[in-house]
Amino acid sequence: ISIFEVSQNNISFVILCEPMKRTQISTGTPWESKVGYSRAVRVGPLVYISGTVASNADGEIQHPGDPYLQTVFILNKIQAALQAVGAD
Repeated sequence: ISIFEVSQNNISFVILCEPMKRTQISTGTPWESKVGYSRAVRVGPLVYISGTVASNADGEIQHPGDPYLQTVFILNKIQAALQAVGAD
């Protein structure tokens, strides 16, 4: 448990917080190890998604020249990441 003291307008508060569980989801793509990120990070009830582009697990661009299919590919990757952290 963490204890925080906050003062505002001559009133002091003490806030007790339990640490939130952190879950990281990595997909093993080459970019994750090169630039140091995870596809998804869940901290408590919040989920952060990052670095989602239209490339497959080998780093190959999918559907070059077709922004619609690239968007569908990306949204499917985001959906899989959300499901992996139980936020589907």
